[in-house]
Amino acid sequence: MPMQPAPDETFEKILDISRELFAEKSFEDVSLEDILGKLDEDARKEFYKHFTSKREVLNALFDRTYTGQNNGLDNIMISADYNGKERLQAVIKNDLERNLSSENNKAMIKVYSGLMKSPSFFAEKFAIDMQTVKIIESLIDEGMEDGSFGQGCPKLMAEVCMMFVNFWMFPKLYPASSANEISQKVDMIAKMTTAIGMDIVDDELKDLYVKIFEAAR
Repeated sequence: MPMQPAPDETFEKILDISRELFAEKSFEDVSLEDILGKLDEDARKEFYKHFTSKREVLNALFDRTYTGQNNGLDNIMISADYNGKERLQAVIKNDLERNLSSENNKAMIKVYSGLMKSPSFFAEKFAIDMQTVKIIESLIDEGMEDGSFGQGCPKLMAEVCMMFVNFWMFPKLYPASSANEISQKVDMIAKMTTAIGMDIVDDELKDLYVKIFEAAR
């Protein structure tokens, strides 16, 4: 008689199959029936012990991917080794590197990118990003005080930064056809952010955006 998979193995199998479907068809276009249809009999029996909706599956995917991965960010925020500009650069790079840190995280880039088609998720993301803008604003304030950023309005500079390094780089929102086009977009961000006194773009950041683009294809 074949050995039955452990409950944790079944849970992980459900998440893996759901992630593949969300990446392939986008979250909005996947139904619970689609997920159940890809599972074997044992996993189908277990499904409703763990989940009641596909949104709960998505939340579990995010928990598996991002829970416990904030140590790098915490260390950046408290380190005395950075000035304001360096700290903001490190925060952005840390977020991009986290998305590339494992095969699961790379696969989640496609899922996350596809979620931009969902109005409800987009609204949730926007609300979260407005909190992130406040963090960016504090780092710009720090940079103005230590001289690593030019003088200006930190709030407006933070909003511009979020718009360009975040929303503008989502392929589902602003499609790019090649890695070269992504490089050109990063070069444009460099020009615009430098023009407002915050030259945060370097070759390492450009390379990370290209890798994100490749993982999302």
